[in-house]
Amino acid sequence: MTEKRSDYRRRQAEQAEKANRQEAADSAAFPAFKQDQDQDQKTLKAERLKKRLNFAILVVCLLIILVWVILLKF
Repeated sequence: MTEKRSDYRRRQAEQAEKANRQEAADSAAFPAFKQDQDQDQKTLKAERLKKRLNFAILVVCLLIILVWVILLKF
């Protein structure tokens, strides 16, 4: 029998709650480690966003150059 969406959502919520409890217990036991881990995740996310932004800027510049070439060629 196929699992219903409500069952799936309930199971996902239970797993998330269990993970949150475990994370809270870990952060209570090792608060400095938790702060370092959060900082590392923020740094990684910022680096990823910087790369995506640089790529988007490059694409926009190339498209602008392409438009100018097309306009000036004709």
